[in-house]
Amino acid sequence: MKLWPVTSWPLKWWYLLACWLLSWLCGSGTAHAGEREAVEAYRRGEWEQAGELWRAELADPMLPVHCAERGRILHNLGNAAYRAERKLEAVAWYTLALEQRPRDASSWANLELARSECGLEPQDRGDLASTLGRAAGSWTQAEAGWIAVGGLLLAALALGFEALRGGRAGRLAVAAGLSGLLLCLIPLVLERMRDPRPWTLCVERSPVPLRSEPREEAAGIADWLPGARGVRIDELPDWVKLELGDGTQGWVPRTSCFP
Repeated sequence: MKLWPVTSWPLKWWYLLACWLLSWLCGSGTAHAGEREAVEAYRRGEWEQAGELWRAELADPMLPVHCAERGRILHNLGNAAYRAERKLEAVAWYTLALEQRPRDASSWANLELARSECGLEPQDRGDLASTLGRAAGSWTQAEAGWIAVGGLLLAALALGFEALRGGRAGRLAVAAGLSGLLLCLIPLVLERMRDPRPWTLCVERSPVPLRSEPREEAAGIADWLPGARGVRIDELPDWVKLELGDGTQGWVPRTSCFP
């Protein structure tokens, strides 16, 4: 049965496109059954079950590595961990969520609350350096790339204007275009300067000894403090080799690391 009298070919194509979009929207609702179950479990106070369901959503191979949807799931995992009284783990989830959605106010507020209740310093201390760092890093990798492309187009337009018009106005346009290009390149440069190696976070409530070898009897080199980051260098079934911020390397039990 026809729902709309489609006669001409252009109208038929638009009709087919509308039907496809409608079916896609309906399909996307059924594809997120696990998400609905996670939300219902969370509302019932079943934090562990909600976390397991959201982790299953996170492991979906169709979910892009960098996207706002992943950030939303990471934020929800932080909420589940916080409710389950694993607040250091919640700090890690919120930190990961902000890597996907760096300007999300809810993730920032929850991160600062969790860090405060864990006795950690604020992520944004409120001083000039922290404010500038947060502002400069408030773009995702894709956004930084598009901002750089916009700066290049702006500079190209300024150069074209100078070639056509010349004179003082052309020189001012070139200066403004090149200045804008430099500003637009800052987010991309900062993104490229980030350490690409995978990091983990200490989720123990007391300092964890960083050992010279992957065994309990090995000598301690330094202390890995609660909530501190470490870069993963190597892994064994029960141990993880880390590099701390000062360059110190050593082994810690896997149970002390953010999973």
